[in-house]
Amino acid sequence: MLGDYVDRGPDSCGVLTLIMELLEGGFDVRPLRGNHEEMMLCSYKQAHGIDSDWWTDGWLSEWGIEVVKSFGVKELRDIPNRFWKFLDGLPLTKETDDFIFVHASLDITKSNPVCDTEPNTMLWDNSWHSGGVNGKTIVSGHVVCTLSKIKSTIDTGHILLDNGCCMPYENELGSLVMLNLDTKELLVQPLIDNLTNSLYDSYIISNKIT
Repeated sequence: MLGDYVDRGPDSCGVLTLIMELLEGGFDVRPLRGNHEEMMLCSYKQAHGIDSDWWTDGWLSEWGIEVVKSFGVKELRDIPNRFWKFLDGLPLTKETDDFIFVHASLDITKSNPVCDTEPNTMLWDNSWHSGGVNGKTIVSGHVVCTLSKIKSTIDTGHILLDNGCCMPYENELGSLVMLNLDTKELLVQPLIDNLTNSLYDSYIISNKIT
């Protein structure tokens, strides 16, 4: 799982709960941290005087209100600690014999991109590396792509899988996309949530690739 489980729909609590229950049930689920989990974590830490980033206030006012509401509480700090522990423990990358999984991208100028890439790049960068890294294929989300673009990356060294599930009003966007790594088959689930305009009115698609 490539990240962005929170503030992309009306039930962030439900999404996190499901992932945590799968892990606790012994299923082989491997969730990574996305930039939206990072913003949520930093907002929480900032409120406790632990950390400070320029965009945390923006996240809380733009998307965080809906996240807090999904937990049935009034403040970010009222969200049960087990969720914060889960979010804080999410890794930024996973590596197998053939693939490197990351939310956004890697710095391929580094001698060891998996170990030496800055967290900010792994969470926020929009770079596409068609040749992969060290003979391995990168698989990432973050950069919102049309289904046509996603399909065109399947046989390259960097597979892009984010179809902007929370953006059903844009052409060729609005689905959750999964990839069978053995067969290279794409599984596409159109959005089923009833989204409210308040979640997305202020969202600007600045990193969409068509």
